[in-house]
Amino acid sequence: MLTFAYEKPESLEQALKLLEGGNNARVMAGGTDLVLKLKHRQLKPGLVVGIGRIKELQYLTEKEGSIYIGAGVKINELLNSSLLKDRAPLLLRAAKEIGSPEIRNMATIGGNICSVKANCGACGLPGCRSMSGGGVGPCKYASHADLIPPLMALDAGLVLVGSQGERNIPLQEFALGDKKINLKAGEILKEIYFKAQDNSGWGYSRLSTAKAMGIAAISVAVTLQKNEDNTCSAISLAIGGSFRKPVKVDRIQQLIENKYINEDIIEKIIHTCIEQLEYTENLYMSVDYRRAMTGVLIKEAIQQALGAQT
Repeated sequence: MLTFAYEKPESLEQALKLLEGGNNARVMAGGTDLVLKLKHRQLKPGLVVGIGRIKELQYLTEKEGSIYIGAGVKINELLNSSLLKDRAPLLLRAAKEIGSPEIRNMATIGGNICSVKANCGACGLPGCRSMSGGGVGPCKYASHADLIPPLMALDAGLVLVGSQGERNIPLQEFALGDKKINLKAGEILKEIYFKAQDNSGWGYSRLSTAKAMGIAAISVAVTLQKNEDNTCSAISLAIGGSFRKPVKVDRIQQLIENKYINEDIIEKIIHTCIEQLEYTENLYMSVDYRRAMTGVLIKEAIQQALGAQT
């Protein structure tokens, strides 16, 4: 392990002051991703700022029809939330797939979003093949964090805070692609917020290379709104996995608006989605295979949202 300074501030204000001090500082929440990168020397910070004690980042509440989650809330706290069970079941469905019980006890929703990508988990080596050769570059087989697609489908926004104040951005503007995120030096992700689901259909489908605890090579999250006559009024669909960037798919609203979704419409949605995806390398799956499976997973998630599957 590299040598670095380590601080555990008690408040968000203290954390931001520490980040202002330079030293190539890095923020650590649960550490399930950062510690791995430190171990394999992908990151060489002079200072690690542990934010796990900051109570200002640990809350989960509903206000005026929207849900607000502090970035420091752990994954198991999400899974134990009756509020999310009733008002955001799509998010819980994806959260159940994250790692092991030990990982879910440490990992946070903010850390999951800020890591953006993690190793595929398929090679069986500590960390990842591309990280085990003495400081080789980031894993080219990495997949997007599990919570990004469902939060994108929920049209989630983020609150980022720094010494210059707060700024709000949509989640789809946060993940920039190629492991880059829209987080300025000295900023911390403070909050995730989205409108609570209200009698809307939802679906989530994923494909993982590993038999257990594998990060998704492809994941699809969908929400649907219906009219009184059971035609669809709105759709929101997001895709993550081993792509250049996660995608909140556009140009599909006109395909379903005030229509009954049938096989023909689903095929048009699949075609529109695949056009917007940029496939990257994957350790065990070819691009052709993943392209075909993307269509299968989109169809499965939409059918779940329509109530055809559970």
